[in-house]
Amino acid sequence: MEIQTPWTNSNTIKPKDTNNFNREWFSGEIYVDKSEKKGFTILRITVHGKHPKKKMIDDTTRTYYVESWTGEFIIDGEIKDALAGTLFIIEPGHEYEYSGNMVLMETNISQSNTFKDKLIETLQKDS
Repeated sequence: MEIQTPWTNSNTIKPKDTNNFNREWFSGEIYVDKSEKKGFTILRITVHGKHPKKKMIDDTTRTYYVESWTGEFIIDGEIKDALAGTLFIIEPGHEYEYSGNMVLMETNISQSNTFKDKLIETLQKDS
């Protein structure tokens, strides 16, 4: 049985056709999921806190476009302002984390469709 996703039958994906997810420090919509085996994924993320530090591995490149609001990215230890209109590119071998209150468009590109990253730290919830 073929899974029907927004991408399956159209080249236009509307917010109402996405799958939602919620994490402690961010939430969002999945426009193109890795289960679709397209070699890329697309998510829209609303950040309300800090994302744990990760390292991109193998053939996965991750991009974040800051759609609105502000925050900061730390890429390989360098702090960068995350202002609306900024694009961040994290290639294999690079570490990153981000925090703030912002809306991001995330794209993951992986020719092998593995989408690998490595969690470097876990975050503790404030008591």
